Amino acid sequence: MAGGQVIEDIDYYNRVHETMIQLQSKQSRENDDAEGFGGTAPTHGGHAILFEDTLDVNLTNPYGKVAPSSTKNVLFRLLSGILNQEKYLPIRYCPIQIELELVNNMLDPITEQSSYLNGSTPALGVAGASTQWVIEDVQVRCDVVTLDNALDNEYAQHLLSGKSLPINFNTYVSQIQVLAGQKPYINIARSMTRLKSVFITFDADHGSGSGIPVLVAWMPFLKDWNVFYHPLLNAPGAVYDPNLEVEFQLQIGSKLIPEYPVRSVSESFYQLRKCLGYHHTNFHAVDITSDAYSRGKFIIALDTEKVLAAGFTGLNTKAGDLMTIKLNNITSNPNYWPSKIHAILHADMILNIRDTGVEVFD
Repeated sequence: MAGGQVIEDIDYYNRVHETMIQLQSKQSRENDDAEGFGGTAPTHGGHAILFEDTLDVNLTNPYGKVAPSSTKNVLFRLLSGILNQEKYLPIRYCPIQIELELVNNMLDPITEQSSYLNGSTPALGVAGASTQWVIEDVQVRCDVVTLDNALDNEYAQHLLSGKSLPINFNTYVSQIQVLAGQKPYINIARSMTRLKSVFITFDADHGSGSGIPVLVAWMPFLKDWNVFYHPLLNAPGAVYDPNLEVEFQLQIGSKLIPEYPVRSVSESFYQLRKCLGYHHTNFHAVDITSDAYSRGKFIIALDTEKVLAAGFTGLNTKAGDLMTIKLNNITSNPNYWPSKIHAILHADMILNIRDTGVEVFD
């Protein structure tokens, strides 16, 4: 918030943050880990735990475990468009207020352990690590740039004359819906003036039960916010099964994106790289392997800009055009269908700063 005006409001922030972190390079993620807990779940021994046949229950060196009755200082950078744009914020005229909503359940961010992938009851906590936590001494670390008097007076005169300071930034609007049926159509009610791209992820039921696939039932290391499900997770022996593919397409009004539905993980990954602007370069990459993408890190991304990576060329969805995500679960086994869909709208916004307050244009 700034001056009582809501600038950004990101629902399901943990899942949005995890989605965007997955789209960084491996080296960037490792640098972020060094500032945080020192590692990224779900990995152990250089492998994705999700795809291992067995698991070392002792976990002698898990990712950043904190011993009981001990403490650790961690830092993280907020996934916020207004805080990650390239211009300085004049906090005299735009005082920033940050509100973070914590989890409701103490165990939501706690890693659990299990001896095998076969639905055995997991014991709470990693071996040797605490299962309870408290956040203390919360601080905001930032850099402050002080202007000299002459330049500061010019900014003050500019605003007092009735003019404004516009700052453009990107933001994320997210929502989660329940999926039902083999060919669900998901309507997105939120409209944006400049929609840049759409990110889509799936989730399946967490927990054991009749009819639930084994790998879906075993989720001690996986939470609602870090599992991006694909039915190929259930392919026996990690062998590719074309009958477990997902077909999807985005429709905004009469416009189809892409023109023909995407029917494979290969094309999905191409669309993801194109949306990120990485499809034509050998110098950028995302930290997702082929095996992980087709199973537990399946992220769909579709670019809706008129010109790729060009600012304010996104589609205007405020003209009454309905936005619909069309899905087709090719597999005939309903136990393998995703149960939830998470859609993230990535859009251009403008923060307009005046001497009387701030206003946001979406």
